[in-house]
Amino acid sequence: MEKKRQELTSLFRLARLYKTRGSDERFAAYVEKARALALDLLRDGAVPATFVYSTLYRQGCHEPLFELAEAGESGQTDDALLSMATAAAFARNDPRLALALAERIGDAEQRCLRRKTAELWADLHAPLTEEPRVHLLVLTHNRAACAERSLRLLGETAYRNYAVYIADNGSGDGTREIALRAREFFPSYVQVAAQAFPVNIGRPAGHNWLVAGHDHSAAEFIAIADDDLTRIPPDWLTRMVRTAQLFPGCACVGGKILVSGWPAMVQCGPFHMEKFGHPNGFTQKRLFGNEDLGQFDYIDLVEHVAGCLHIFDRRALEEIGLFDIRFSPSQFVDVEHHLRLCLAGKTIVFNGLISCEHQNVPDRSLAEARAATGNVVGNLVKLIHKHDEEEVRRALETRHQERAAWLEGDK
Repeated sequence: MEKKRQELTSLFRLARLYKTRGSDERFAAYVEKARALALDLLRDGAVPATFVYSTLYRQGCHEPLFELAEAGESGQTDDALLSMATAAAFARNDPRLALALAERIGDAEQRCLRRKTAELWADLHAPLTEEPRVHLLVLTHNRAACAERSLRLLGETAYRNYAVYIADNGSGDGTREIALRAREFFPSYVQVAAQAFPVNIGRPAGHNWLVAGHDHSAAEFIAIADDDLTRIPPDWLTRMVRTAQLFPGCACVGGKILVSGWPAMVQCGPFHMEKFGHPNGFTQKRLFGNEDLGQFDYIDLVEHVAGCLHIFDRRALEEIGLFDIRFSPSQFVDVEHHLRLCLAGKTIVFNGLISCEHQNVPDRSLAEARAATGNVVGNLVKLIHKHDEEEVRRALETRHQERAAWLEGDK
């Protein structure tokens, strides 16, 4: 079995090699060999079906996924295959095919999520009639190895009506100098304000400074981006703004966060808080850290989105207040902030069709890892004790009911 796995992987690796060398003919030949082997392995049962599906998906060999999905009888096709095939259909901008595939997914919730996404497709991708003003905030700290790349990627954003506010948070590795010359990373029509703090004041306080220390009254949205992004789609801001416009009362929109590398790993997708209170803090519906196989390529109403790259409605942000500095350096600060949005009856939308990648977190020393674990545990205790358990439970129950009604209702 292992030999068959290696053979299939090797064929795809050769295909990628010739693709990078510009040899389209050899690339196509190896892809076809890999495709044929994958289908043979599937028919023979020589390797698990999910391995074949995932290999085809990650290598971008999507046509066989469609063929396999079509070959299966309704109600008998593997949900994993249908999920990947639906994501592949979305990736090639074919919502009709995606809808047809999604309707055959056995899991009712997963079927509804993809159905809603297909139904919203045209509206999600419709051009903006005008660009609302956006203020983009970037806080950076000791990221000399990747901050400039992240800023240059943000500078390639295909959106014109925005301004950038960046602050270095007491870096000691040269990041300060990168932040202070951020003006050169953005187009001439983008206003850029850069500053440097003399000491590290923590992530919550740093973002609060960027929010409260500037006049954002002209902005309709506030965007926040991390300083270690390695891949960002140029239309990310247009698509997040458009997503926000489609949901009344939307206060926040975020996307799928991947960890740089191959194969791509999901660091954060849709976040659903199920239970809240003592003694276990809170529980969430899905755990992340798995390979990205399109399992989160849909629109969803959630309780939290990752803070790596997301936008807020400015007025909603002003209503719930700043980030809580007691959650410094960062653990659970975004979860608590978004929980306040939920308690205020605001809508948070996850758009898994928008994805970005950011840098792998470097290995920590034992002492650093122990301290980080202590911060996680301590901030979780703070989160639970800060909010009234019954109030949170009632808010979560209301949100879950609203989400169920949205999934079952018309577009």
